[in-house]
Amino acid sequence: MKTLPARLVEPAVTDPQTSVRRRQLRLAIGLCGPVAGEMSVMSGSINGQPHDLNRIDIETELGTQEVWEITSIGMAHSFHVHGASFRILSLSGKSPPAHLVGWKDVALVEDSAELLVAFNKPATREHPFMYHCHILEHEDAGMMGQYTCA
Repeated sequence: MKTLPARLVEPAVTDPQTSVRRRQLRLAIGLCGPVAGEMSVMSGSINGQPHDLNRIDIETELGTQEVWEITSIGMAHSFHVHGASFRILSLSGKSPPAHLVGWKDVALVEDSAELLVAFNKPATREHPFMYHCHILEHEDAGMMGQYTCA
């Protein structure tokens, strides 16, 4: 029978100075009023824009890291990035708790978060990766963006 180690390996220290740029992403959800007597519908956006399959929102470089400043408007959003991993630098201006210091691909953003995103997988204009709120109704309402990494 194997025994557990007395101490787990600590994640490497994050260094935001290794990032090549900073980006700000504002996640917002709202209701659009009734149209022609229909029920109100939910509308989601990132930086004021709903998802558009024909638009690339971010172009980045393979092998680089960026700091993404995420702001949740109105409520908490679980932010998810496809094809990349990130380290949480801060949540609402505070250091993340111990269980959130390793590499992640989703984070609950209740107010704001700073993420050090590592781009290690290629994504083309024909096959971009997505980032979005991981609440199904929010991503269905348009709270998604696309990025390329070359």
